[in-house]
Amino acid sequence: SAIVNTNGISIYGINYQAIDYSSILYAANTNEWYYGIQYTGSSLSSVTRSYVENSTDITEIDSTVQYEYHAFNVVTATTIYGINIGGGLTSKTIILDDTQISNIYALYGCTIRLWNTINIGVANHHMPITIQDTSAFLVNQQISIGSISYQPTEHTLFIMGLINNPNEYDFTTFHYSIEHFLNRHLAIRIGLDHNRITSGIGLNLTPLTIDIGWGQSRDTIMEDQIVVSFSYDLAK
Repeated sequence: SAIVNTNGISIYGINYQAIDYSSILYAANTNEWYYGIQYTGSSLSSVTRSYVENSTDITEIDSTVQYEYHAFNVVTATTIYGINIGGGLTSKTIILDDTQISNIYALYGCTIRLWNTINIGVANHHMPITIQDTSAFLVNQQISIGSISYQPTEHTLFIMGLINNPNEYDFTTFHYSIEHFLNRHLAIRIGLDHNRITSGIGLNLTPLTIDIGWGQSRDTIMEDQIVVSFSYDLAK
C-alpha cells in the first residue's frame, strides 16, 4: 500500500492474514519534483509449519518457522504539460525458514485529469529487473493497471480498474469501488474485486488515520480477509 504524503514522514502499520507489517515513508518535493522513500517489513518466529493435502485440507505440524519480509521503494514524480508521471524501483526480500529470496523491480505510471471530475491512469509495476526465484513466494511477472475515476461531488468517488496480473490469472480482471465521505472524518467504501465483494471504513483524525477493510475469500482454503491499518503523519 502507498501513503500519500507530499512532505514529511509517515509511519504505517497493517495486519494482514494475522501478520503485522510496519512501514515508514519519507516524502519531499523540490520545485516541480516529488520524491519518496519507503520501507515495509515484518519479522516473526511463530509461523506454524503446515502442509496442504487433498488440495483443500491444511494440516499443521507441531513446529514453527522463521518468517521475514523486507521491501524498499524509491520513487519520484512530476507534472509535465498537465500529465502526472512517476517511476521508481522496488526491492523485496522474503526469508522463510532456511530459504531467502530477493527480487528487484521497476515501476512507472501516469495520470491525466479530464475536466474537473474525471481522472484516467495507467501503470506498470513489478517489472522484473533481477529475479532470483520464480516460485510463488514473490511476484515474478509484470502487473499492468488501467483505471478511471469519477468524482461527481466533493464527498463521493467512483473508481473502475482493469488489472492484468499473470501471477494470479491468465486474463484481465475488472474492479469497481465507491467511496463516500459521510463527514470530514468518516468514509465508507464498497467494491467488487474481480470475483469477490469488498468493503471498508476509514477514520481520519489528522494526523492519525485508521482504515479497516474486509474482503470475501476467493476459495475454501483461505478465510475472508480483514485488513486493519494505522498511519500517523509526523509532518502535521
